[in-house]
Amino acid sequence: MPKPLQASIVRALKPLIFDGLPVAIIAIPHRRYDALKVEKELTGRISPLEIKMWTDAELQYIPVKGFGLLEYEVEQDAMNRLAAEAIGSPHLMQDFCRTYCRQNELVAAEKRSTLRIREDQLVSVFRDVAETIGRPIFEKLARGPRSRTDRWVLTGSNRRHSPCKGDAVR
Repeated sequence: MPKPLQASIVRALKPLIFDGLPVAIIAIPHRRYDALKVEKELTGRISPLEIKMWTDAELQYIPVKGFGLLEYEVEQDAMNRLAAEAIGSPHLMQDFCRTYCRQNELVAAEKRSTLRIREDQLVSVFRDVAETIGRPIFEKLARGPRSRTDRWVLTGSNRRHSPCKGDAVR
């Protein structure tokens, strides 16, 4: 969500929050304090809630439901392996299932049948997901943080402008 829209929403909610309306703002962990950056007066009114990782049984609901809608049943061994590799993340489980369908051009069955997912197919799915999701993250980590000089952009009148903070320095 664009930062100006975030700010607009937080500012619109502020009087309602001060009037006692309970509001839940959901954010990924490294963005949990963005609302405070917009409105400092919300300090003390925001409490982070930890969302536990999904259990294997909860994760297995994803392929049961998704493949079930395509009229397939997935063998338990394959579901166990998918859940183990998803390491508690429903997002990874969804990516695994979507990637399997894409790689194997899976379409809805005409009648209910068992989907026999082979080990080599699982390995291919895990590799593909790691390449498409994991590689950009690892490459960014490997590059390390940007230097401060990389963050400054020259503007007119010999001023340097920080796109991160919006401050101009002479």
